[in-house]
Amino acid sequence: MIKWIIILLIIAAAASLLGMPALAGAAATGARILIGIVLIIFLLVMLGVFAVHVARVQSVRAYFVRPSGRTSL
Repeated sequence: MIKWIIILLIIAAAASLLGMPALAGAAATGARILIGIVLIIFLLVMLGVFAVHVARVQSVRAYFVRPSGRTSL
């Protein structure tokens, strides 16, 4: 997807230099939409990694907690 963003940005730059504002605007808009999609996917992945990490830490802590409430570590 990053490859498509770079291609669209190059097309937008070239079209803008050649005096084709409609094509430049369309390519820039496409690149902007793809950048937004990439950022949303990245944030969702990071949120998932954080959630898995927290769940693993809590399960490890639960394993080491004694019934009296003190930890064995």
